Amino acid sequence: MPLDHAPQVPRGRGLRNTRTIDLLEAEGWDYVVRIKGNPKLHEQIGWLTKRCPGRPPNQGVRRYTSFHCRAKSWSKALRVVAKVEFYPGELFSPVSASS
Repeated sequence: MPLDHAPQVPRGRGLRNTRTIDLLEAEGWDYVVRIKGNPKLHEQIGWLTKRCPGRPPNQGVRRYTSFHCRAKSWSKALRVVAKVEFYPGELFSPVSASS
């Protein structure tokens, strides 16, 4: 593998294991894990889920935020990136969060 390219592990169910995540971090690998929504997560991104005042745009709108969070099963706090999307004609916005 070329030295200028860092190895990456795509998100998947196998990465929910804390030992696997610790191993990837020790080796310097990047990884993405999709996490379930929970009250603590929604508390952090509540402001992001509110629509802007005025007429909605004709195209979809994506908003992102990131913060550090520690779940009970994690050995340390990890960076969490949340994405909220608004599309014309939709009443509720889908929320996606990854660590």
